[in-house]
Amino acid sequence: IFLVFAALLAIQSIASLRDGFRFLRFVRGSQRRTPEDFTPSAAVIIPVKGVDPGLESNVAHYLAQDYPNYQVIFVVASQRDPAHALVAALLKQLKDGRAGDGLQACLVVAGYSSERGEKVNNLLSGISAVVPGTEVLVFADADARPESDWLRRLIAPLSDISITVSTGFRWYLPGEGFVSRLRAAWDTSIATLLGDHEHNFAWGGSMAIRAAEFARLRVTERHWARTVSDDYALTRAVREARGKIRFEPRCLIASREESSFADFVSWANRQIIITRVYM
Repeated sequence: IFLVFAALLAIQSIASLRDGFRFLRFVRGSQRRTPEDFTPSAAVIIPVKGVDPGLESNVAHYLAQDYPNYQVIFVVASQRDPAHALVAALLKQLKDGRAGDGLQACLVVAGYSSERGEKVNNLLSGISAVVPGTEVLVFADADARPESDWLRRLIAPLSDISITVSTGFRWYLPGEGFVSRLRAAWDTSIATLLGDHEHNFAWGGSMAIRAAEFARLRVTERHWARTVSDDYALTRAVREARGKIRFEPRCLIASREESSFADFVSWANRQIIITRVYM
């Protein structure tokens, strides 16, 4: 029995190693591609909860994207959230929400809902603040720090009308502690499932969809009205409609954070539960 399980584990390890090299080739190939010049008007909706280390810098990166015409909407559940005061102060420094030509920024207070998760409720409130006529909706996480070309690269695949959603993913970098390295290994095994194939999933920290497609799929009414997972629910909506999710490896967002073992177990357990429920 031991030998049987050892053999199965060896086969699984070889398959995972093969997928790792496949993922590496795909990432390197994408980096050699010339960036597409596709820049429709876009709205970036970012739910915020609490003040994590680096939040101020993260906000600044979202407001400094190399993109000609976009709106950034930060959403908190309550004015009592400490993030509200921080983001409000940052936007005030940017002359009442205008950081430059082609950029608008605002802060929305969503309140709470008994029918859906707080993050999803924040996203729906953010959608209500989108400027009419906006062509692309983008959803991102406040604890990410994107490069200046992140938005341009994330939206570029949508120039192909056969693509329904364009997505990136987080890449945890190993820190100094063992738990940080454990989390990096755990998350990397998930990231390398993405690639140039038909089985990708959307990641809530970086996903873009044309506003017309978002409305056609009735994400607000059918998939986000009563859910705790924004990205898995959107993935389900796309698959039910036989749409395509394009993984854009140039939108991998690096993150290096230390955490306790208890925090890691809580985070991993939450990922497992959500995956089991929605997938």
